[in-house]
Amino acid sequence: IYLEKGASAQSAFDQMAQLSDKNGGTFSAFQIKLLAWVSLRASNYKVGEYEFDSKATLSELLTRLSTGKITQRKVRIAEGVTWREIKQAFAKADLTHDAQDLSMSDLVKAVGITEPNSPQSIEGLVFPDTYLYRKGEKESEILKRAHELLNKKIAPLWDKRATDLPYANEYQALTMASIIEKETG
Repeated sequence: IYLEKGASAQSAFDQMAQLSDKNGGTFSAFQIKLLAWVSLRASNYKVGEYEFDSKATLSELLTRLSTGKITQRKVRIAEGVTWREIKQAFAKADLTHDAQDLSMSDLVKAVGITEPNSPQSIEGLVFPDTYLYRKGEKESEILKRAHELLNKKIAPLWDKRATDLPYANEYQALTMASIIEKETG
């Protein structure tokens, strides 16, 4: 079941009735709506995608919709990848593709990279990890989370650095670490 922003509860009932019919059940949208009202779970459904086992009960479906337990998908940003490789991973994911065609400077702005003297590229400014997302989430939101996670991880390391290092900021140190990693590979 997929509930888009602005979708009514009736849309959820219709989709559940279609699932019932598809799986040999006999519930109509009206019957589902009636059960939802009786069980006090007839409104405030959360936007998102919901997956259910074919043996799930109607009560379980209504509970998941009312509690907002949406299906999470995964996309991986691997270590040392280029922006082109990140775009390829994103293109395969069920994301809203709002970053694919941006210039690098527009992308850096969209992600919110504002640190002084940071490189004008997304490469090296996102933390390599597997990110959970909901169907239709924007690519730029994933990149923002990846950049924020990098900042969260690098800040305590930069604060503990030796005082005589020849780097003006954490991004220069990160660039050198990447060069050393590539050379020693």
